[in-house]
Amino acid sequence: MKEKIRVRFAPSPTGYLHIGGVRTALYNYLYARKMGGEFLLRIEDTDRERSTQESLDQILEAMEWLGLEWDGELTYQSQRLDLYRTLAEELVSRGKAYYCDCTKEELDIRKKELESRGVFVGYDGRCRERGLKKGDASHMVIRLKVDNGEDLSYTDLIRGEINFDSKEIDDFILIRSDGFPTYNFAVVVDDHAMGITHVLRGDDHIINTPKQIAIYRALGYETPGFGHFSMILGSDKSRLSKRHGATSVSEYRHNGYLPSALLNYLAKLGWGHGDTELFTKEELIRAFSLEGVNKAPAVFSPEKLLWVNQEHIKMLSYDMIAPYLKPFLEKKGIDPASRSREWFSHALETLRGRVKTLEEMAEKLLYYFFPPEEWAEKDVAKAMKKSSPELVEDYAAALEKVDDFSLQHLEEHMRAYCEERDLNMGSLAQPLRLAVTGSTVSPGIHDVLALLGKNETLARVRAFLSRL
Repeated sequence: MKEKIRVRFAPSPTGYLHIGGVRTALYNYLYARKMGGEFLLRIEDTDRERSTQESLDQILEAMEWLGLEWDGELTYQSQRLDLYRTLAEELVSRGKAYYCDCTKEELDIRKKELESRGVFVGYDGRCRERGLKKGDASHMVIRLKVDNGEDLSYTDLIRGEINFDSKEIDDFILIRSDGFPTYNFAVVVDDHAMGITHVLRGDDHIINTPKQIAIYRALGYETPGFGHFSMILGSDKSRLSKRHGATSVSEYRHNGYLPSALLNYLAKLGWGHGDTELFTKEELIRAFSLEGVNKAPAVFSPEKLLWVNQEHIKMLSYDMIAPYLKPFLEKKGIDPASRSREWFSHALETLRGRVKTLEEMAEKLLYYFFPPEEWAEKDVAKAMKKSSPELVEDYAAALEKVDDFSLQHLEEHMRAYCEERDLNMGSLAQPLRLAVTGSTVSPGIHDVLALLGKNETLARVRAFLSRL
């Protein structure tokens, strides 16, 4: 029977979830869903000084907002400390690891001495054969005995053959003097306990892989497959940071980006699938493969991300967008429950292609809810000809007699009105647009009137004419 694929995302709650972390989580998620496997979430919270509840809450909230749902229960490293210590002590009893009481000062002195002789700088194995026991000193660590000359090479699922020699690795620490595990030891213990079959992560972890392979072998565990994604760079080809426009997931959320757009952009940032640029999450799952992941670093582009967001606003239905738009409407003082689903769906259609973010969409929807309070002189001068006030007033009188304020009927009504008077439709539409929206730029005038409704349209026209 074929082994079920299990992958994991393992953030540390020492800060907010950023672009690089999201892409790692996304690739793991897509691979698991594509292969019918499981996507697990582990919180690596053994850094007591830097881990915070606020960061953890932000990470979990971001994962849920993105729709990267995980399988099973959350795993916390901080709840497994006894397991790490027990396993490390077992390695000591089996001669695979040992206690070390070397102080930092002693290690620094010996390191400088080795450097002066041009020798590989690492732990010199001073305590390897001393046979120290637990409690022999107040400050002790547990170190792994790394077999000198052991081949720790492996075949990376993305990069192919990667060679490592154990001569380049010293007897590294498994358990620190404070009783907490080191990163590499905890990761191996956890990945085995969780049944992880594929460890997919950023290429900054390649250097950790030989140490982890050595730990797997010492514990007698089967080694999973390893795959490392290339890093994401800024436009200047340096490591991605906030100055390149990359920020936390929560900030993208608050700035009006759709989660589907963020996932779409990040999936393509290091993975190729022909010339197709736009994907829904479901389409990404169907198309994703590790073979398509690029080895070369990807360059982050805020402009491209904004374009993808605009395209998702254009292609997604109102029902898909509505839950994410709601907080932006409420922030503007708009009650989403004050209009029907059909009304909002129509309003969204008028703005497709005109807005790039949900923040911008909520801003553009304002004139559907709040009448203009003032009209800029330059707009009045641009839209209003000498005959315009009289024309607008006459058309308002004609609208008084209209019962059907549907889009189609309004189009037919205005066309007939202008043809009867031999008018260019723009000569009526522009001053009317200014009257009801306060601007010379808006979606189609018939859409605007239909969305405002008869009473609101006429009230705005009268208020405008009274101000002229």
